[in-house]
Amino acid sequence: MEFLASDILEADPSVCVGCGRCASVCIRNAIEIRGKKAVYTGDRCFACFHCFAVCPKGVISVKGSDYVPKPVAKTPVLDCGQFMGFLEQRRSIRWFDRNLTREELEPALAAGALSPTAMNYEDVEFAVVDDRLDDFMQMVYEILKPIRGELPRIEEFCRWMEGDRPDPKRHPFLWEGRQLILTFAKVDANAFIAMARAELALYAEGLGGFYSLFMNMAAERDPERFAGFFPDVPRDKKLKCVFVCGHPRIRFARTVPPRNISVHWS
Repeated sequence: MEFLASDILEADPSVCVGCGRCASVCIRNAIEIRGKKAVYTGDRCFACFHCFAVCPKGVISVKGSDYVPKPVAKTPVLDCGQFMGFLEQRRSIRWFDRNLTREELEPALAAGALSPTAMNYEDVEFAVVDDRLDDFMQMVYEILKPIRGELPRIEEFCRWMEGDRPDPKRHPFLWEGRQLILTFAKVDANAFIAMARAELALYAEGLGGFYSLFMNMAAERDPERFAGFFPDVPRDKKLKCVFVCGHPRIRFARTVPPRNISVHWS
């Protein structure tokens, strides 16, 4: 047995007071208090870091990390009314005047990294496409061309790629967008939650975009070719969602009536 130590965490026994908070939040029951010290009792740690976050003395640290934790506010940073007001103002953005810079994107993608994942998989990866957007859309066109007659929007997209562009500002898949954030993961929900948080972070900075499902169809039809465009993404992680983003060219003045959503209580 070791004083609270695993492949991931380590701690200073001279500081531990044996309060037991770490043991009380370990969902794997891998921590016990022995002799007024926390002891790690197995190899089941999966890095949820609850023990790290709950320790009142800062005893526990992450191996190989220089992360300095921040204190958690005793009251919520914003109340529910403020948060609902923020969500009510959010709109999908399709009209852009320029792409986002890397400095603008990085905080939003970091927000995605703060999202929860099932079984703590932490399996989400982002890919940003802008410089190679034309090559990417050519690949999507070649994959979807055989099914162009199945959906009017795909037919419109194929005609666009072939030069039939009655309105150059209305790309059938991208509208005025020239930048994409693609989210890959093993678990669908993990990708959706991460991208939703990244999107809200963009909106908080006055930026935005919209979700597009048609690129997903290309990934499903020819997964090998699609994956080849992103050689750094592990092959066991699949495209889950695509977000078209940029600097909004149009600002909205009012909120809109919310849709009704059914809630079933049991």
